[in-house]
Amino acid sequence: MKRKINKVTITSCKNCIFAEYQQKNSKDKQKDIQTQIGCLAGRFPYFKKADINIVEAYDDGDKEFYLIEGICRYHRNLGWQIEKEQRDNAWIKQVKEEIKIKYDLIIFFRDSLKNLATTLNSLAKFSYKPESVILINKSNHSADDLSIRLRTLCLCKNHGGAPAYFSSWKIQGIVDKNLPDNKCIDLLQLRQPYYFVCNAGYVIPSKLMENISNAVNDDFLDFAMIQDKENGVKLVPTIVHKTLGGNVGDDLEKKIINEGGEKKLISLKKFI
Repeated sequence: MKRKINKVTITSCKNCIFAEYQQKNSKDKQKDIQTQIGCLAGRFPYFKKADINIVEAYDDGDKEFYLIEGICRYHRNLGWQIEKEQRDNAWIKQVKEEIKIKYDLIIFFRDSLKNLATTLNSLAKFSYKPESVILINKSNHSADDLSIRLRTLCLCKNHGGAPAYFSSWKIQGIVDKNLPDNKCIDLLQLRQPYYFVCNAGYVIPSKLMENISNAVNDDFLDFAMIQDKENGVKLVPTIVHKTLGGNVGDDLEKKIINEGGEKKLISLKKFI
């Protein structure tokens, strides 16, 4: 390893718990050198596939290590390791849990309670469940009625003995039922990094969010919107929504295209 970098501005493997080292003799034979030979989390092949450079480096001490010219979301230091009190494969499992896509599920409800039950019940087999469910009520059902129905469906973990299909839920009333769906989304407080939109009656594929999350973390997928126009389904990074001002003035999709991001509009079918 030949390159010396004094000030690292990119991801350094040096103190990462997943950096795999072996001892070797130094040239002056006065001390042993720890040289990195790999990544215990197996991230290097993903970086190479994405054409992300892995640079050899060393410090003024006794370590030779790699620098990643990009962000490694698996990077964890000793402090994290001690805090989690976990070892070996348990570390990787914990990191995957921490970096998986976190999102709000927004459901447009217009009439059929049966359709609503269909969508909510599809969460039972969902591998990456939403942090919360926001039900946009464009029906004639009152919020109290829908609240009772939701509890009856036993889909909130706070309901006695119910499976934890999602952590929390909210009913968003809409005074003007003719307000376009995109405009309704602008009324919400979007708290998670992503939001997923669908209509009541849509059966969410059980592995959909897991597949997208893997594409983001393993394949470094960069997207502005993943959508299925035919079914009115989309996943949007909240930062994209907020940066472009949501659907104010024009639909978010058109704004993305106008900003030159057409290639970042991706078909949802690729992940099913």
